[in-house]
Amino acid sequence: MRFSWFHHTFVVLLAVVTGALWISPNLARAACITGGGFAGQSNAYQYVVAYINGLSAADTGIKRISRLSDVMKPADDYSTALGGLSAGLRELELAGRDFECAASIIQPQEKFSPGGSSTDNLGQTDLARMVAQGTRLEYLKLAKEARAIASHLVSKMERSITDIEFAQRMAKSSANLHDGPRTVFTMTPDVPWVLIDPKPDSSNRMSRFQITKEERDGLIKMLDTAFGERVASQTKKDRPAIEAAAALLRNWLMTSGHTPRP
Repeated sequence: MRFSWFHHTFVVLLAVVTGALWISPNLARAACITGGGFAGQSNAYQYVVAYINGLSAADTGIKRISRLSDVMKPADDYSTALGGLSAGLRELELAGRDFECAASIIQPQEKFSPGGSSTDNLGQTDLARMVAQGTRLEYLKLAKEARAIASHLVSKMERSITDIEFAQRMAKSSANLHDGPRTVFTMTPDVPWVLIDPKPDSSNRMSRFQITKEERDGLIKMLDTAFGERVASQTKKDRPAIEAAAALLRNWLMTSGHTPRP
């Protein structure tokens, strides 16, 4: 079977790009670096630390995908087109790893336990575990979709699919990339409940934090470090869903009015 010059060059380049980006699952986990938080603090505090770190990793993945239009500009010659494709494939693979990183960060919280033996914590525990599992699954779906887009691009460059088929596949992937972060956002309002002391106060209200003021301020600082001014404004409209989730969490920590633990 004879290959055209373009097809041969494409296959060689694709093999180089794919080989350079391949990494074992163990190394991928090792490369998933998180920050923030204080070692040895309560399980409730560590739960929210993990959630914030997951949001941050997912935000990085989404930003990588948004750069595709910058790295894959229209080109009149194959060499430039292939260079753009290799850059695009790299961003999509790294985005997939970012989403997998986010999933690995939140996964341990599927076994969340607030500690102690009080039955007051049971509902809180079940909700926290459900949110952790649901969030992890959405992150893994996003990773799968990033790689699906890479596959669509390869098929288009190989001319193994028609323009119509390419448009259909990209439309579906685009919709999935839109839905996943929105689902994460809808689960975020349940996250702060792990921080609330389930035992009512003397007025029969759950008005107290299970964390100290320093820990609460540390969580806010984590969000500010990860998202910057994007989450500081409370009047910003049309936020990306992951950014909106971070802003919602930050606003709650700032304004909930719960009394910190001494």
